[in-house]
Amino acid sequence: MINANYFYIGGVFNGPAIAEHDTSHRAKVPAHVNIHVKNATSIVAAVDIERGIYFRRSFIGNATVEQRWYAHRRHKNLLVHEIELLSSTPTYTCLTQDAGSAPDFHFHNVNTSTPSETRAISGKTKVPELSSSKRVTVTVIYPAWFSDSRLCLALRPKQVLAYNIIAISDLEEGSDVETANTLWFSISKQQNLFEQHVQEWSRVWTSGIEVKGDLYLAQSLNSSLYYIISSIRDDWDYSLSPGSLSSNGYNGHTFWDYETWMYPILLAFHPNLALSGLRYRFNRLQGAEAKAASYNPPYKGLMFPWESASSGAETCPTFAPTGQLEQHISGDVVYAVRQYHYKEVMNPEDKQKMWDTVYGVSEFFASRVTKRRDGKWGIKGVIPPDEYAVNVDNSVFTNAIAQLSFEFAAELAKEFNRSIPTQWNEIAQNLFIPMNGSIHLEYEGYDGRTVKQADVVLLGYPFKWNKLTPESRFADLNFYKSVTDPGSAAMTWGTFSIGLLELQGKDTSESFDLFNKSYKLYVKQPFFVWTETPTFGAVNFITGAGAFLQAYVNGYGGLRIEKDKLEFNPISAKGIDYTKLRGLKFRKNVFNVEYDEHIVTISLIAGDELLIVRKNGERLHVTVDTPITFAKSAFSVTK
Repeated sequence: MINANYFYIGGVFNGPAIAEHDTSHRAKVPAHVNIHVKNATSIVAAVDIERGIYFRRSFIGNATVEQRWYAHRRHKNLLVHEIELLSSTPTYTCLTQDAGSAPDFHFHNVNTSTPSETRAISGKTKVPELSSSKRVTVTVIYPAWFSDSRLCLALRPKQVLAYNIIAISDLEEGSDVETANTLWFSISKQQNLFEQHVQEWSRVWTSGIEVKGDLYLAQSLNSSLYYIISSIRDDWDYSLSPGSLSSNGYNGHTFWDYETWMYPILLAFHPNLALSGLRYRFNRLQGAEAKAASYNPPYKGLMFPWESASSGAETCPTFAPTGQLEQHISGDVVYAVRQYHYKEVMNPEDKQKMWDTVYGVSEFFASRVTKRRDGKWGIKGVIPPDEYAVNVDNSVFTNAIAQLSFEFAAELAKEFNRSIPTQWNEIAQNLFIPMNGSIHLEYEGYDGRTVKQADVVLLGYPFKWNKLTPESRFADLNFYKSVTDPGSAAMTWGTFSIGLLELQGKDTSESFDLFNKSYKLYVKQPFFVWTETPTFGAVNFITGAGAFLQAYVNGYGGLRIEKDKLEFNPISAKGIDYTKLRGLKFRKNVFNVEYDEHIVTISLIAGDELLIVRKNGERLHVTVDTPITFAKSAFSVTK
């Protein structure tokens, strides 16, 4: 939140769950680190994504003052601001501070036990999401040395002024002033904070994507990954919002965007972070149960809200019909859970919650379907991913995702020795699928009108719906590409590119053009920040960033998650000489996949021996420090 007089804390919201406009939203916390050098003649800025730092250099005559801001990667409650004179002679400068107001809190100044060193504000959010919810208390500790809005002083060469703040909420373990103050002294006084932060980011970047041959693509890939990772932690079980933690875009709410667009790339490289987002869902099943029961007549099971914040209740503004009708999200969550189960190992508590989730969503869909005259089952009155279509019947995407949920419930029931209603299988096998020749109709009665964003084409990827044939998938891709809004949201075009790459087995001008369209219209200079549409919309739109990363890793890399194995079919993008998928995770193994136009190399970085099975049936074993190389072709990775 550079240049803003407020910042956000993950999970802290203000406002009611149910409202027409001013619904629950990220609560603004005054940003005491919003400090500026006022007597500068010129200023330059940069983002160091490798170390997770924003730099600003202010030039005062021949002197240079550098400011550094970073949310500490090791200490989740710490915001660091450092001011350093880089020049060799003392320089007089003036600093201004604008911490902003607090429209979402009843904040008040609080005395600390160390008034000569620290100041504090503390208070509760004004409006809880639910009558049964508590108002969240937030306490901020900040240094006392900058106590006014303006401070003029002489900086010494290489002198570093540290202005660090601790922000803590009672969503964690205590938020009283003395607890926060003690935390400030125990953390912010450490001499190696910068080194700790850089070390943590270096661990993050042991996983990532390298490409040679296109600098702009490499910058877009790495910055996209950075903006996603910087908004999620593995020590705080919370999900992501389309506009990241740095904005109040879409009120900071969690949508299907996480499970469908951001989660897959985290699951590939950082399953610990991916699991944080799943646990956000696991920990709010009560809200999904209440959502299903809120209809008249009530539905059974678990219906995840279209938008959710801290409580897990539906927080979609009441003017938008999506909150009532866009119901495929429940199946999207189940599919994300399935992908994790296939790829990683859950602890017993998470396994139980996985079962509760999958069973509950299947129970919801079973209560949601109605029998048609032709004997098929249908789902009436929904909004599909194409939100131009409101209150339509038998969205092919919604029906397909319901089928996938039923099938995974049956699979888990067998694996866990549990039972499920026999009717679920009958429903799954007989859901109505609207067709026109070989084309899947977006919904019953669809007439070819403009589509807002990727919808039917998602059935091929990422959802791998087993009812598709290559012929029908080609037909869907070709038809829906022609009717999709050219100003569509950022996650659309990469999905078309992935489909064509998979079906054709090579890069063509069409798949490459669609891939380029998936990011070059949406990535904005100078810091490679995403926008929702070519003409902006939500800013730092990490939904689009996640979709773009999938377009490269799952499109050109060909990565697919199957039960107990990962499949790859690497394809070289036009102009790319070399690709390295670095630090991929599978169970407790870490490995790299490198390829160019002719050769694939697989290296095991940590873990046990991996088995590589090539398309021709050849079986190869890879161990730590003994990479294997073979002619480029499809292959799978398993144990």
